[in-house]
Amino acid sequence: IVDSDGRCGMALWGDDPTTDEIDGFCEGEKPEIRIHAGKDFTEEHLSDGSFPVWTADGFGVVNVSVGSIPVEFGLKSAYPNPFNSTIVISFAVNSSERTTLRVFDITGREVTSLFDAVATAGNHRLTWDGSSAPSGIYLLKLESGNEISTTKVVLMR
Repeated sequence: IVDSDGRCGMALWGDDPTTDEIDGFCEGEKPEIRIHAGKDFTEEHLSDGSFPVWTADGFGVVNVSVGSIPVEFGLKSAYPNPFNSTIVISFAVNSSERTTLRVFDITGREVTSLFDAVATAGNHRLTWDGSSAPSGIYLLKLESGNEISTTKVVLMR
């Protein structure tokens, strides 16, 4: 959880390759933080090598900037799919501009608009409560600038 000042705490551990046990980083090792994002789980490096070396039961303070991570536009995930009443939708926009995320039924009729605002560049997540919609196949359509991304979701009761 990130606070309003953009700070959070992390516990780090790793595997010592000199033993068969998962028992932490090696003494003197430099930790590196990465995130896995998107459908293909592409790796993005968060750390810039400024982390202090690892010491057992040590404590270190570093700044990590997520804003410099390049973001690929599109709908990243919708889960669970199929879903029963609510679905979590993750999407990314690569520049701050007016963005819409709308839901259409299989005939092309708009069911609802989930997002219609200027979105900041980066990753976003929201939940659609489809409990009032009938079972069926729905299309999610994300539009921002000249870019469009769509994906299919299934609502099952």
